[in-house]
Amino acid sequence: MKRMYWPDYSLRQKRKRAWRAPALLLTLAAAFVAAGFMNGWWQLPQASGAPQTESNGIVIVETVAVFPLDPSQPTYEPPPTPIPVKNAADFALPDLFDEIIIRRRSDYDGRPLILNFWASWCAPCREEMPALQRAYEANQEDGLVVLGVNETYMDDVAAARDFVNELALTFPNIRDDAGDMSSQLYRVIGLPTSIFISAEGEVAHVQVGQMSDEQIETFSRQLIAGEPITP
Repeated sequence: MKRMYWPDYSLRQKRKRAWRAPALLLTLAAAFVAAGFMNGWWQLPQASGAPQTESNGIVIVETVAVFPLDPSQPTYEPPPTPIPVKNAADFALPDLFDEIIIRRRSDYDGRPLILNFWASWCAPCREEMPALQRAYEANQEDGLVVLGVNETYMDDVAAARDFVNELALTFPNIRDDAGDMSSQLYRVIGLPTSIFISAEGEVAHVQVGQMSDEQIETFSRQLIAGEPITP
């Protein structure tokens, strides 16, 4: 007869296993620590002075990451600001049509002066020019001078001359072949740019971008009168 073994379901007193309670506590502690790292509970607070905010009684320390600069990468330089000095810089540049004629800012000492930086390919410059011409014609007797500055270093001389002839401009224009007057002396950052210089040689106002007829008329009148220009 084959022997068969059946499970013993009789009630027996189980042995006490003393290691179970500590093991369970260690498992719970490990899980708690792991969850803390995953949720950022264990972030070290910043040094004293770090900004803190309170939300529902919990103090949150705001951390700021600081990364060392990579010397192989070029450093960021902010764009230049127009006219860093109060006094208008002097210059000596040739006339757009006659290189023998050299025009200087000091030639116009004692007279209000508008420097207008432009290029032949600049559409806003083209739209603005007729109003500048009208202001020049209307205020010549009051001493107003309008002097155009062609950005020749990024323009074409022939195109610039055609531009002046097409619009029948009668005020003088000079050529900035190297771009030094624009980039270094007057820090021009966009076209058109108009710089209003008082009779005393001080920069009264810098207008970056196209002006309306009303602005040109108002600014010219204020410049002639020696009044502050209010955009």
